[in-house]
Amino acid sequence: DAWNEQQACTTDARAAIEKISSVANKDKINLACCTYRRFRLCGTDLIEKKCGTEAKDFVLKFVSFFVSNLPDIVCQNFSPEESPCKALLPPIGTPPSGDKDSPLNQIISMFSAN
Repeated sequence: DAWNEQQACTTDARAAIEKISSVANKDKINLACCTYRRFRLCGTDLIEKKCGTEAKDFVLKFVSFFVSNLPDIVCQNFSPEESPCKALLPPIGTPPSGDKDSPLNQIISMFSAN
């Protein structure tokens, strides 16, 4: 059950990542930040729902240890629920259509069961 829910998070992230190459240059970083924030929110909400707040906090610290706080600093003013992100992000549930073997999709796929 948890893997299926996490699969939805990774599917949404992969679809949004694929869209980055097709948006105007001025929107690329914005879309990347919106994608990161939606994926992070989706994953941490799932962890908190299944395992509690302490587990969520641990995972956030663990991820920050490996990727630093840079994405959180750069993307702090982006919220997937607000109109700037809604205008850029594909709708939730949009299936990715591209190359599953791309390096970025391989990284995202590490967080799914497939």
